[in-house]
Parts: sequence; C-alpha cells; structure tokens
Amino acid sequence: MTSGHSESVTPHITARSAEGLSLNPDDRETRTQPSDSAFIRLTLVGSALLGAVALLPYAILRRQFISLERRLEHATIANDALQRDMQKLLEQDIVRRGEYKQLGGLISEAKHSMEEVRRAGERREAEQRTLDGKLLGGIQELKTVVERTETAAVERHLAGTEWMRDILDRFRWSGKK
Repeated sequence: MTSGHSESVTPHITARSAEGLSLNPDDRETRTQPSDSAFIRLTLVGSALLGAVALLPYAILRRQFISLERRLEHATIANDALQRDMQKLLEQDIVRRGEYKQLGGLISEAKHSMEEVRRAGERREAEQRTLDGKLLGGIQELKTVVERTETAAVERHLAGTEWMRDILDRFRWSGKK
C-alpha cells in the first residue's frame, strides 16, 4: 500500500485438511472442494432444521394465541351482551320496585279506606241499635197506651152500658108508678 499501485489482498478461507483453514492467497481456488460443499449443505440443512425447530414453538404459540384472541373476542362480545342484558334487567328492576312501592301505597290506602268504611259501618250499626231501641221503646209505650185506651174504652163501654141500663131502669120505674 505504500507504492503507487494498490493491490487488494483478499484472503480466501478454504478447508485443507483436518488441521483447519488456510489463509494463504496462493491457495486460491475458484470452486470449493466437495467436502466443503457437503459441509455447507449440512450447515444449510441443519440451519433450516434448527430454524424450523426454533420456529415451531413460535408457530404453535402463534396459532394458540390467535385461537385465544378469537375466544377472547367471543367472550368480550358475550360479556358486552350480558352487560346490556344486565343493564336492561336492572332498569326493569328499578321500574318494578317503583311499581311495587306504588302498589304498596295503593294497598295501604285501600286498607285505610276499608278501615274507615268499617268504622262508619260500626257507627251506623250503633246508631241503628240506638234508633231500634228508641223505636222499640216507643212501640212498647204506644202498645201500653193502646192497651190502656182499649181498657178505658171497654170500661167506658161497660160504664156506658150500665149507665144506659140505669137510665132505662129509671124510665121503667118511673113509668110504672
């Protein structure tokens, strides 16, 4: 490299023997020896097999991962549907609770009204009993008055009849004399 013209020296690695590689530029060969070709083939096949073996767990895991992603998507869709259904059920429950509360108020109001009607009925029955007692007392009094009147009428009738006999007897006595 110190002279004016530059030569590049490229070392060639070749397999010579069991000892190792030769870096001698004079040992240039245009083609590799058959043993080198077998080694390269073995290396390529081994690399391909090793790559396949190394990629096999990745491929299996990738496939399982995709399967799990699909299952997760289905579970997410089902979960969303369940959440919507749950929300609807909660809304319906709120409405029903309101209706039950309203119904409870109506039932309480109906019980109160029925209690008022029962009390009014009891008051009317008490008033009716009082009135019936007064009427019965009045009827008894009227019956007593009627009986007295009948007795007095019978007595007057008897007295009147006797008085008439007395008068007739007086007229008869007076006419005989």
